[in-house]
Amino acid sequence: MSVSVTTPGLVARSKTVASVADEYADWGDKEGRLTEPVLDALHREGLFGMWVPLSISGGAELDPVSSLQLLENVSYSDPSVGWVLMAAALAIGTGAAYLDDSAVSELFGGNRLPSQASHPANAGFFWISWMPVDNRYRRYIAGRIPPRSRVERPASM
Repeated sequence: MSVSVTTPGLVARSKTVASVADEYADWGDKEGRLTEPVLDALHREGLFGMWVPLSISGGAELDPVSSLQLLENVSYSDPSVGWVLMAAALAIGTGAAYLDDSAVSELFGGNRLPSQASHPANAGFFWISWMPVDNRYRRYIAGRIPPRSRVERPASM
């Protein structure tokens, strides 16, 4: 029987992000994208690592119930932030869990976790996947979701 890994501290830190998201929710509704302070809070509090394996720096490997509590906390203040977090955390976590060691070392070896979704203005989310090219991993567009909540940062943040 496997034991769920839970990080109560991460769920508590989601309330910090929720307060920042609440502060900027009206701006986000008007502009149609998340603000830099909200994105910075998501990174600073480590929420993008919620589904990243513990073996990777920044990974919390959060269990399902705690994950839902965390997403509820963030979404209550601004549902767009909760949606972006859920989508990005899933992409980041599955990349960390299923890529081979060399790709994980390259993509997850920086100061912050990578983001595997990007958004050119007015174009929708482009899901980014990774493929080996010349002994390195390169991004390629794997799909598109029409715009609703935008994150206007490079694909690898």
